[in-house]
Amino acid sequence: MRPMLAASRRGGTGLEIQRPGRSAGDPPGADSHRSGPPTHNERLRELTSDIRTIGRHALVYGTGIAMGRLAGFIMLPIYTRFLTRADYGILELLTLTVDFIGTIAGVGLAAAVFKFYADAKDPTDKRRLISTAEITLVVLTLIACGAGLLASPVLGRAVLGVEGGAQYFRLFFVVYFLQAGEAIPLLYLRARNRSVAFVLLNVAKLVTALGLNIYFVVVLRLGVLGVLYSSLIAGTVFTTALSIYLVRAVGLGFSADKCRAMVRFGAPMVLWFLANFVLVFSDRYFLNHYRGGDSVGVYSLAYRFGMLISAFGFQPFNLVWAPQRFEIANRADGQDTIRRVFGYLSLLLGMAGVMVGLFAGEVIRIMAAPEFHAAARIVPVLIGGQILYHWVTFPNLSILITERTRVLGVLAVVTASIGLALNAVLIPRFGVMGAAIATLAAYAIRFTIVYVVAQRIHRFEYGWGFVTRAFVLFTGLMSIKLLAPISRIVPGLVLSSALAMLGIFVVYAWILDDRERRLLRELVAIIGERARGVRGRS
Repeated sequence: MRPMLAASRRGGTGLEIQRPGRSAGDPPGADSHRSGPPTHNERLRELTSDIRTIGRHALVYGTGIAMGRLAGFIMLPIYTRFLTRADYGILELLTLTVDFIGTIAGVGLAAAVFKFYADAKDPTDKRRLISTAEITLVVLTLIACGAGLLASPVLGRAVLGVEGGAQYFRLFFVVYFLQAGEAIPLLYLRARNRSVAFVLLNVAKLVTALGLNIYFVVVLRLGVLGVLYSSLIAGTVFTTALSIYLVRAVGLGFSADKCRAMVRFGAPMVLWFLANFVLVFSDRYFLNHYRGGDSVGVYSLAYRFGMLISAFGFQPFNLVWAPQRFEIANRADGQDTIRRVFGYLSLLLGMAGVMVGLFAGEVIRIMAAPEFHAAARIVPVLIGGQILYHWVTFPNLSILITERTRVLGVLAVVTASIGLALNAVLIPRFGVMGAAIATLAAYAIRFTIVYVVAQRIHRFEYGWGFVTRAFVLFTGLMSIKLLAPISRIVPGLVLSSALAMLGIFVVYAWILDDRERRLLRELVAIIGERARGVRGRS
C-alpha cells in the first residue's frame, strides 16, 4: 500500500557532484593533470548535478503515483457497485483509527532513519542502523498489534458500532503489522535512490491487491471483509519478500545505542505527526457539526483539487528529497543546493497550483452536479494552503539536523491549537469558505513560526526574491480569472488557456535567468532523448 524505487549501481546516493576540471569518464586523480579554469560545460555540469538527479528520480516516483491513481480510478465503478456507502465509511474509520495508533506506536522511528543513515560514516555502520531500525519497529509494532487485537471488541463497538466490528479491527491490525514490516525495507530503497525498484514493487503489490479485491469483493461479494482479505494476502507476500531482501542486504544486527538515539530523535516527532492530523482533518468535523454533511461534501470535493499539486508535485519530489536532504545539508555546497531546490519546487508547486485553479471551475461544472459548483470558489484558497503546508519541509530541516526535535513537538502543539481555534471561529460564520480560510491561515502561521525558530537554530538562505516574483505572477493570473465576469464553460476554458500560456511565457522570460533557462532546456533534452531511446528499443 506504499510505493518504492531504484539506486545507483555503484551503491552511492546518486547525488555526487561532478567537480570542475574532471570529465565523467576520467579516472580518480585525473584533476591533477588538468590546468586552467573550468569550462562552461563543466560549471554547468556541477551546477545541475543535484537538480537533474532529483528530477530524474522524482519523475520515476511520479509515474508510480500516477499509475496508482489511475488504478484507483479504473476500480471506482466496481467498488461503488459492490461496496455500500456504509462499507466505505467502515474502511475509512478503520484506516484513520489504526493510523492514529500506529503513529504513536512507531515513536517517529521512520523519521529518524534518513537522518542517522546520512550521518553514518561507513557502509557497515549504515547496514547496522537499518537492521536496528527494522528490529525495533517490528517489536514496537508487534506490541501495538497485540494490544489492538485485545482491544478490538471495544474499538469495534466504540468506533464502528456495527456487527462484526471486532473482526474488522482484528484483521486490520494484522494488516497494519504487515505494512509496518515493509516500511524499513522501502525506506532503505529510497535512501539508496532505488527509485525504479521502489515503484515496480509498489505497482506489483497494487496489481496483486486489485486482482484479489475483484475476486473477494466482486466474485465472492464479501464486502469489507473482501478488501481486508486482499490486503492481508498481498501484505503477507510482499512483506515476506521485502524482509528477505533486507536481511540479505544488511544482515541481522542490533545496536542498543543506535536504537536509543533513533527513539530519542523520533519520539517528539509523534506530536508533529498528530498535529498534522489535526490540521488536515479537524475542519471536516467542525463543518459537519455547524453546517451539516452537505457542506462537508462540497469542501471535500474542493480539497481533492487542492491535493492534486501534492499528489503529482510534492509527493514524487519528497520521495527523493526526504532521504537526501540530510546528506546535502552536511555538504560544503549544501546551502546553494537547498536554496535552488526550494526555489524550483516552489515554482513547480505554484505553476501546478495555477493550472489547477484556472481550470477547476469549468471541470467542476462539467463533472459535478449543480449543488457541488460552489466548491470552485474555495479551490484557490486550498491550493495556497497546500503550498504553505509543503513549504514547512524546508525550515524544519534546520531543526532536524541539529536533533532539536523536541522543539518541533512544542511547535506542533501550538500550531494545532491555533488551527482548532481558527476553525471554531471561522466555520460557524462562513461555512466552507471559513474552513478554507482557516486552513490557509493555520498553515501560514505554522510555516512562519517554524521558519523563524528554525532560522535561529541553523540558518539557511531560501532565495525569497525568486519565489516572490513567481508568486506575484501566480496571484495576478488567479485574480484575473476569479474577477472575470464569465459564467459559461467554453469562454471560461478559453480564458483559462490564455492565462496558462501567458504564465508559462512570463515564467520562462522573466522569472528564470539565463542559467536556469539553460538548465530547463537541458532537462527537456534529456527527457526527449530518453523518450526517443524507449521508442527505438520498442
